[in-house]
Amino acid sequence: MPQYKSVPLDSAYRLINHGPVLLISSRSRRGRFDLAPIAWACPVGMEPCQVLLAMSPGHQTFRNIQAERGFIVCVPGKAQVKWVREAGSISGTQADKFAKFKIPSFPGKKVRAQIPQGTVAYLECNWQRTIRLKEVALVIGRCVHAAALAQAYQGRLRAEKPEGKTLHHLGGNVFMVPGDKLA
Repeated sequence: MPQYKSVPLDSAYRLINHGPVLLISSRSRRGRFDLAPIAWACPVGMEPCQVLLAMSPGHQTFRNIQAERGFIVCVPGKAQVKWVREAGSISGTQADKFAKFKIPSFPGKKVRAQIPQGTVAYLECNWQRTIRLKEVALVIGRCVHAAALAQAYQGRLRAEKPEGKTLHHLGGNVFMVPGDKLA
């Protein structure tokens, strides 16, 4: 029988939270752009596509989404690990992270926010609903536009190709990209 090791409950979420880390792009009412790494996210609907984000209601990104009623889910790849670390290093109240970290970007088609160039994919979302829990807010957005790098998408994300490898957060300062394709 395999041997199991106990995991502290305050770290147990790391056993199931190794999906792609996302960069959430938003805009404040004053026009300042923000970019925040979010690791707790998932799809919650297909038709229409809906996305759920879990975040602190104290963060600038949350305030931006509530004020502007929109956000862009950006899916970074290996080449964007520096941006993920930098974007998570300061609050959006302190700076426009795109300008501070010199992140090249382009505007969304439907949502007033910026998209970092070279991300694997992005989903532009209109805010639908927020569910407040104690220390966390669950934000649900409805996708109004989505796109992926042409080389990274053919009916599905091609995570087995270098262009489709998404960045995954394992905890702390540890990241990985997907490995082998199993058919």
